[in-house]
Amino acid sequence: VKPAPQDPLGVLRMVELMNEAGFPPGVVNVVTGKEIAPSEAVVAHPRTDMVSFTGSTGVGQHIGSVCGSQMKRQLMELGGKGACIVFDDADLKAAIGGISSVWGFHSGQICTSPTRVIVQRGVYDHLVGGLQKAAGYMKVGDPTDRETVVGPVITAAHRGRIEGLIETGVAEGATIAIGGERPDLETGFYVAPTLLVDVTNTMTVAREEFFGPVVVVIPFDDEDEAVALANDSEFGLYSYVFSKDTGRAW
Repeated sequence: VKPAPQDPLGVLRMVELMNEAGFPPGVVNVVTGKEIAPSEAVVAHPRTDMVSFTGSTGVGQHIGSVCGSQMKRQLMELGGKGACIVFDDADLKAAIGGISSVWGFHSGQICTSPTRVIVQRGVYDHLVGGLQKAAGYMKVGDPTDRETVVGPVITAAHRGRIEGLIETGVAEGATIAIGGERPDLETGFYVAPTLLVDVTNTMTVAREEFFGPVVVVIPFDDEDEAVALANDSEFGLYSYVFSKDTGRAW
């Protein structure tokens, strides 16, 4: 196991528990380091038969090239920009709850988040209003506080990237319906739960992964348009469909 250099402690503790549970010595090993060399050594080693990687697309492509040259098996979970289609017959309470998980679950730092919401015009205002209301209940703060819903993002650099994307969205014509500010907290790299509306699928905020507590909302009129919008992305990880008509959803 090679944990990300930003957060190795959870993996180290997991392997300690595995050893305490009785795993034979040498079965589970940890390699840490901030440099690229340790990762490349693990991936390229002839005794490594398979590589499973979760992370950025760029790093995944590099790992894939090394694995491909040696015919190693690989499992990649890379970037995402999950299309979340909400039809006008959907259970909006369920849809709002599912979409709001972006803000609460690892502060949006999960590639399967339903961050690109494609909603039918008949329920657009209702959905946006529901998401605004839900964000108001999302307490931002110390993740060790039981009252906290949204914790910090991983680094100052990553927070800066998220804030930069929000600024780009506004410059391209999007409107901040809620959030967008930096919470005034003494310690940690926080981003307020943010909702961007008046978004089109050609905007940067609809094309690039935030990996943070930000949702963008795009309207559609009919099924064909919804499918076209959902498919118009270089990402292809998780997507979601909300509709009471199971046949149409499938």
